[in-house]
Amino acid sequence: MKKSIPSVRDENIELQWTAMGLRVTLSAQEPMQDRWVIQLPREPLEKASGRLIEHLQRDSLKLAVLGEQGADAISNLLSRMPYSNEGDYQETLSTIVSRSECTCGQMDCNHIREALQAAEDSWRGASVVDRLAWIGWTAETLLDTVLDRWASKSSIKDAESELKRFIAHFDTPAYRNKEGEANLAEWLAEMAHNGRLHQPGPELHDVEISLSPMQLSPQDTAVHPWSQLLPGVPGVAEGLSLVIEQASKNAEELVKSLRASKS
Repeated sequence: MKKSIPSVRDENIELQWTAMGLRVTLSAQEPMQDRWVIQLPREPLEKASGRLIEHLQRDSLKLAVLGEQGADAISNLLSRMPYSNEGDYQETLSTIVSRSECTCGQMDCNHIREALQAAEDSWRGASVVDRLAWIGWTAETLLDTVLDRWASKSSIKDAESELKRFIAHFDTPAYRNKEGEANLAEWLAEMAHNGRLHQPGPELHDVEISLSPMQLSPQDTAVHPWSQLLPGVPGVAEGLSLVIEQASKNAEELVKSLRASKS
């Protein structure tokens, strides 16, 4: 587990998700007994955590959304409570019960089943952030762990040396400077020295961007029904007018070429 998780309480029950597993305290109904304490095993929490990490290692898009949107982005991966009886119910239940302990001292007691039901109810009512915390994670620590595992599995131990080795393959007469052309090896070396490989070329400065609204010929009759499909989106009418205008020009050019071919 990666952090200490506060317990969940109501008047009859207390749940505490710890490194040892889920600890459930039930108010006792029997005379001469104040409460029963049930310790559920930690293995289901570890398995739930492992399944989550493995899924995110395979799904880079989901991992990216986790980084951008937080825990809510993986709500579908946290729908199943770690002590859930999905699958083979009897086998799963018997395994959990056999590894659980209750202060009543009896094996396979009803208190354990009450604890499991309380855990299920608590999980269903919890937020995604709490569910993630109960198996030992925050969105940030989970993201960092998956990225660290990716890095540890990478065969590149020294990125700088690997880049230099890669550049050496291009240091041949075929890739050396030609008139008016850049040397690829030297360019890569320079970018690596500067700490980035995305410096824009000089052509970027040739691009001019105008933020002034375009004056387009009105296409109200044709545009209005389509613009209603995107309410509140700025520039819809102007954009559709531009598309219609260009399509009309293309159609005119096509007609002219067909007429010319027949004459």
